Amino acid sequence: MSNYDMSTKQNANIDFNSETNEYKVTFTSNNTILLYEAWSEDKYASVRMSIEKLLNEFVCDVHEYNSKNIVKYTPTTVIHFSDSIHTLILTNMIINSCGNTVFYFKKNSIIFIDGSKPINSELPCGTFINIRFDIDSFYKSKYLSCNKKHNSL
Repeated sequence: MSNYDMSTKQNANIDFNSETNEYKVTFTSNNTILLYEAWSEDKYASVRMSIEKLLNEFVCDVHEYNSKNIVKYTPTTVIHFSDSIHTLILTNMIINSCGNTVFYFKKNSIIFIDGSKPINSELPCGTFINIRFDIDSFYKSKYLSCNKKHNSL
């Protein structure tokens, strides 16, 4: 069974809440997220699949999964700005009252193997265009079908 890593490029507003030590990233439109089949020993030389989903569908799938499982989906996310790269843990995601997707990231949530914190563990705040988000696997191949009926784990 294959895992699907994810990537999306979005325009977003980023705010920091010092009381909760969290970044709030509000996307300004409901763009798509690309799911692409990750390498595995079974798939090293074969054709790999990819599919797009609406970002809001992904959020609903994660909420459904998290409501049924003790271990919640909190993926490592690599965030690419035009001049820097940041790595944080995505702790929560919602769809706000305006229908926009909102991601929450805990500040300083990644530590390197040597015990040091990454240089870019803090996000800049403000309004940004074309921020790329690379997100850990969530979907598995048995939950994706060619007729675009998608379910989460």
